[in-house]
Amino acid sequence: MSSFLPGWPVTLLGKVLVPVSVMFVLLSAGTLWLVNEHISAELRADARRTLATADSVFRNSEKLRLDNLVLRFRGVPNEPRFKAVTRLNDPSTLRVLLTELMDEFGVEAVLFTGQDGEIQASVTRGAALTREELEAGSLEPIRHAAATREPQVDLVEAGRSFFDMVSVPSSIGGQFEGVLTFGVDVGQVVTREFKRLADADLILLSKGRIVSSTLAGTPPKAEELALALADPTCEVNLGGDAYLATHGRLAGLNGGGGLPYILLSSYQHHLEALRSMQRRIALIGLGGVLLGILILWPVILGVTHPLRKLKEAAEAIRRGDLSRRVPITSRDECGALARVFNEMVGNLDASRQLLQEAHDQLERRVQERTAELSEEIRRRERAQQEADSANEQLLTASHQAGMAEVATSVLHNVGNVLNSVNASVSVVTETLTYSRVEWLRKSVELLQEHRDDLPGFLVEDPKGRTLPGFLAKISAQLELENASLRHEMKSIVHHVDHIKSIVTAQQNHAKVIGLIETLDPRALIEDALRLKQESLERHGIRLEREFVSDRPVMADRHKVLQILVNLLGNAKQAILDSGLPGRRIVVRVAAGAPGRMVITVTDTGSGISAENLTKLFRHGFTTKKDGHGFGLHASVLAAREMKGDLTAHSDGPGRGASFSLEVPESPAAAAPATRAA
Repeated sequence: MSSFLPGWPVTLLGKVLVPVSVMFVLLSAGTLWLVNEHISAELRADARRTLATADSVFRNSEKLRLDNLVLRFRGVPNEPRFKAVTRLNDPSTLRVLLTELMDEFGVEAVLFTGQDGEIQASVTRGAALTREELEAGSLEPIRHAAATREPQVDLVEAGRSFFDMVSVPSSIGGQFEGVLTFGVDVGQVVTREFKRLADADLILLSKGRIVSSTLAGTPPKAEELALALADPTCEVNLGGDAYLATHGRLAGLNGGGGLPYILLSSYQHHLEALRSMQRRIALIGLGGVLLGILILWPVILGVTHPLRKLKEAAEAIRRGDLSRRVPITSRDECGALARVFNEMVGNLDASRQLLQEAHDQLERRVQERTAELSEEIRRRERAQQEADSANEQLLTASHQAGMAEVATSVLHNVGNVLNSVNASVSVVTETLTYSRVEWLRKSVELLQEHRDDLPGFLVEDPKGRTLPGFLAKISAQLELENASLRHEMKSIVHHVDHIKSIVTAQQNHAKVIGLIETLDPRALIEDALRLKQESLERHGIRLEREFVSDRPVMADRHKVLQILVNLLGNAKQAILDSGLPGRRIVVRVAAGAPGRMVITVTDTGSGISAENLTKLFRHGFTTKKDGHGFGLHASVLAAREMKGDLTAHSDGPGRGASFSLEVPESPAAAAPATRAA
């Protein structure tokens, strides 16, 4: 069972009917669209042809109309009555004649200009054209007619209308007398003539207003006219009807002036016919879809009946009923499918029986294997417990080895200081043993014997005379002995203080083991150097400190001291073994990766080969003759217990080595560093 949308099951009947229906609908829609596009294109092409024809007719008719105007008025100045009036040179009589001519020819205005170009008389009809507008608009054609002695026509805008100004020169006996000008209203004449000749509509404009139009009904709006004037040929909708529009300008024979016009070709009735055809095609298509569904429905039902039986049998088999079979009712593909399905079910039933037997056998083997695995798991658990115990013992041993290393350093340094104390005590004892105090006592006894006659004894007695000098020598000797004793006592006090500081440092580090606290790495280094300083100085090894960073770290005080003491001892031994000059150890503190601090111990000793670098921290590995291979292994374990690490680097034998202890930085110091970054 499949579906077009999740949760919407669709039967086989629907799978066939829906695509077929959609195909019919799409076919009908496509046909409708193609017909619509074709007919619409034909309608627009027909309208364009009509519009082009109308434009040509309009321009030719205009040219003929202007030529007719010239022919119509050309002979008026040669009439006897006009010549007689012009000879009188009377403006009143001339105005009467001009009025008669205006009524006779049905024009809007007539005026006459003399030889000097001055207007002698003029008349107008109604308020559409004033005398001033007439005289101002006719100056150009009058000037051209007087200059060329030929009739001139110009299109002039005056007031709210356009006029054709026809200027005809007048001559009597070959003598130029002036120019007679007629003003003919263009609007209504042009539109009536155009409507008679062309199957199109015309709109004449003046300053955006409609002067004359052949359209019936409500005049077009200004925005509709603007749309029609936007392109040379465009589609517009005027009053609900569809038109194809073009535009241009009217001009006189001399090219002066201009009257905007719009030509319109309507194809509204063609569109209505097209919409009617579209509705008919849509109804025919819908009927075809319904007819196709009615024809396909029983056919599909006949085809899907065997498939429904097959589906029911498959659902029964899914529930576990392998005895179910599908009846074979035909010899076509559905019958062949039913036959194959029945054979498949028979094979499936036989396979299930074999599978059940295999399942029972597998279950027995699983039980046996489970028992074996349980025993193996118990054996591995015992091995893991033994390994954990050994690892714990190893860690304990590493701590004890580190403590022993520190204690050995403490005892060694204390022993060295005690040797110095013993030497000072020997000097004090020897000084006191051979002191000249006894001579002073004898001199005092001699003075006591002669105290009654002390002046005579000091002057007359030979011993008395030598006694003051002897006392001076004894005094000088005692002063020397006193200075020596004071010096040795200061040395003894200094050495005792040194022993006290060593023991105090060890006691401070041995108070709590395993406590992670905030520590100053410089103080830890100084404590470790204090334990090793006596030994290093005795062997002539120079110590250098490089404290690049003073940020506190989070570490176990005892473990860090254990690691540093071990690294300093190894560095000393490497320097002594190398026999090279320039004995020097550099202890450096600097920031490492974000949130980490690195303490580096660098020596100028014998160096480490590339092969040994990979094995340095293994348990039991050592390059010393009397080494046990436990110090560096214990140190790296201690570093990792503090979430740090211990690494080594050397450029090769004879080039020294560097050991770097990396420990976490204190969060209180890491926060400002993060903000600064």
